[in-house]
Amino acid sequence: MTKSRRPPLFGSHEGRQGRFLIGTLRVRADGSGTLRPVAGPPDLFVSRDEAAKALDGDLVRVEVIQTQSQSTKSRREGRARANAFHGRDSARVVEVIEQRRRFLIGTLDKRGPVAFVVARDKRLSAPFFVRGAARLRHGDLVKVALTEGSEHGSVIERLDPDDARSVMLESAYAQGFSDVFPKAALREAEELPEGIPAEERGRRLDLTRLPLVTIDGEDARDFDDAVFVEALPKGAFRLVVAIADVAHFVPRGSAIDLEAIRRATSVYFPSLVLPMLPERLSNGLCSLNPNEERLCLAADMIFRPKGRGESLHLASASFHEAILKSAARCTYTDIDAFLDGKSVRYLTPLERQIGDMAALAQKLIQTRQARGALDLDLPEARVLVDDKGQPKAIEPRGRTFANRIVEEFMLAANEAVAAYFEEGALPTIFRVHAEPDARKLAQCLQLAHVYGVGLELKVDPKSKKHATLSNLDVCALAKSIEGHPAARSLHFQILRALAQAFYTPDNAGHFGLASPAYLHFTSPIRRYPDLEVHRQLKAALSAEKSKKKARRSSLQKLEEKLDAIAGRSSERERAALAAERDVQAWAAASLMKERVGERFHGVIGSVTDFGVFVTLDEVHVEGLIKADRLGSPRVELDPECQRVRLGGGKKALMLGSKVEVEVERVDVAHRHIDLGLVGVLKG
Repeated sequence: MTKSRRPPLFGSHEGRQGRFLIGTLRVRADGSGTLRPVAGPPDLFVSRDEAAKALDGDLVRVEVIQTQSQSTKSRREGRARANAFHGRDSARVVEVIEQRRRFLIGTLDKRGPVAFVVARDKRLSAPFFVRGAARLRHGDLVKVALTEGSEHGSVIERLDPDDARSVMLESAYAQGFSDVFPKAALREAEELPEGIPAEERGRRLDLTRLPLVTIDGEDARDFDDAVFVEALPKGAFRLVVAIADVAHFVPRGSAIDLEAIRRATSVYFPSLVLPMLPERLSNGLCSLNPNEERLCLAADMIFRPKGRGESLHLASASFHEAILKSAARCTYTDIDAFLDGKSVRYLTPLERQIGDMAALAQKLIQTRQARGALDLDLPEARVLVDDKGQPKAIEPRGRTFANRIVEEFMLAANEAVAAYFEEGALPTIFRVHAEPDARKLAQCLQLAHVYGVGLELKVDPKSKKHATLSNLDVCALAKSIEGHPAARSLHFQILRALAQAFYTPDNAGHFGLASPAYLHFTSPIRRYPDLEVHRQLKAALSAEKSKKKARRSSLQKLEEKLDAIAGRSSERERAALAAERDVQAWAAASLMKERVGERFHGVIGSVTDFGVFVTLDEVHVEGLIKADRLGSPRVELDPECQRVRLGGGKKALMLGSKVEVEVERVDVAHRHIDLGLVGVLKG
C-alpha cells in the first residue's frame, strides 16, 4: 500500500489534474473495483491487481488509463464486468491519500500462536493479522482497530453476533465512520471549563431575558437551536434564531477539530448515533438545555408584508455573539397538541409566542411557495426497535406542523446568513442546488402526461421545443400530481431529475428552495460546514467592530481551505446517507425474513429493466418482483414510461397500481426482498 504523507483532512476535493484523479475506491465481490471521483461521475474501472493496493473505501489518487487498456483487462475478468464499463476509462492506483476504514468487524480465526480476522464485509477479502486475541476463542465475532497502511490490527472487543449494534457499526465502518474518538480529542473535551467566562459576558449580547425555546423530538439529546417570535405592528414579525456557539469550544486545528472534519457529519441509525463531536460538547457544553446559560450565535430578523399578498420579505437582519438561557424544552408533539387547543401546562405562559410562531411559519411557507420552492410528497420511513436494538417495525415518519415551524425558521436563518455573506462578498461555504438537467425534467413532464397529469408548456415556434421548466413550472408539475394514485412515485421521478445539493465556496443559488443564496448555519453540532460558517461569521463580525480588512493573500488561502472543506463535507454527507440507507435496508430484510410465504397488498413504486419495485402496505418495506416472477410468459418492461405490459400488451401495470404479492425469498446479508406477483387489485 503506497501511503502519502499529505495530511488527509483537505485532500479530497482536487478533481482532475491532467491524467490524474482523486476519488473513493469501492471493491467488488470479485476483487475488482470502481473509483468514484470526488468531482463526480462517471465511475472508473479498477482491476483486481490495482484494487489490491488499497482497502475498500480508501481515498486514493489514480492515473487514468486509456479505454482500450481497460477493455482488454476487463475481458479477462469477465464479460459482465466488461459490459458494465464498456467505453469507459480505467484507473491505476498511484497512492492512498487517506485510509478511511479505521475499524472492521469479523470472525476470529486462531491457528496456534497466529490469529487473524476474516471481515464480515466481503469487500475486504484478505485476512487481517491481529494482536490481543489471547483470551478469545476461535470463531468469536470481534471488533478490530486497523493499523494504518497495513493488513494488521488489534482486537478491541468481542461482539454479540445477534446484537443489532454490530450490523450498524459494520455499515458505518464501511463508509469510514467511527464510534470511537481519539484520546486526544476526548482529553481536550474533558478539559473544557464549565460556565460562561467573564470575558465573554463583557463582550456578548445578553439574551438571557428573551424567552427563547427549543423545539425537538421526544428522544432528542442535543439541542443546538432556540427560537423566539413576536408579532409586530402592521403585519410584521420578529424572529430570533439562536444557535449553539460550537466554534468557541472547537478552535481550528485542535484534536477535536481534526476529528470533526474527518467525520464532517453525525450519522444516525435506529438505535445508535455516531456524533461528529464528543458527547461532552454535543450533549453538554453546547446543548441549549432549559434554564442554563449558554454561548450562542444569534440571527435577529424582521419580516414585513410584501405588497398586498400573504408573502413576507426580510426587511433587516443582524447577527450577534450572545448569551442565552432557554426558557423551555418543547417537543413537536406538545406544540401540535397546544395548537390544537389541548392543555399543555408548561406551554401556557408561552401561549402568545406559540401563536405568533404558527402565524409566522404559515406566512413563510406561503412566501416560499409563491417564489417556486419545491415541496415534494416524499414521506420518509423510520425503523422502530425493541429494547435490544432489533427492528420491530417500520412506519412512515410523520411531519407535523410543529416540524414545519422549526424547518421554516431554520431556513429563514440560513438564508439571512447567506445573504449577509453574499452582499458583503465575504468567503464562506454555501449550500448549492444547481438547476436540473432540462432533458431529465422533460422526461418527467412526458411521464406525467402518460399518467394523465402534468402541465402544458408553450412551444417555441422557432426551435419547436418546449420552454425550459422554471422553479414555478416544476412546482406546478408537482402540484398537478397531488392526489393521483401514483403521486408519491411520480414525485420521486421529479426528485431523481433534480441535481444533488452540495457544499462549495462559490454561490450559485439553491434551485429547490428558489433561493439566490443559501447555506447551513443552524446545526454546527452535527455538520462541519455549519461550524465553519460560524467561524467565518464570527470573524466577519469581529472585523466589522475593528474595521479591519483582510489581505487578499490571506483571503486566497482561506478560499482554498474552504474549497477543500466543502468538497470533503459533500463526500462525507453522501457516505453517511449510504450507511443510513444500508441499515434501513437491513432492517427491512430482517423484518421480512420470518414472513416468507406470506401475502401482502402493495403499490408499484418504480419500473426498471429487470423488474418492478413494490412498497408493501402493511409493513412499509419495498421488495422486487423480478421480470420472470410477474406471472406472464410475455413481459414488456418500459422504464421510460414506468409501466409493464403483460401477456402481449393486454394488461398493463403502472406506477400506483395496486397488487397482491407473495414474499418468496429474503437475503438479509445482501438486503434483498424478492416478491412474486399473485394478482392485480382493483382501485
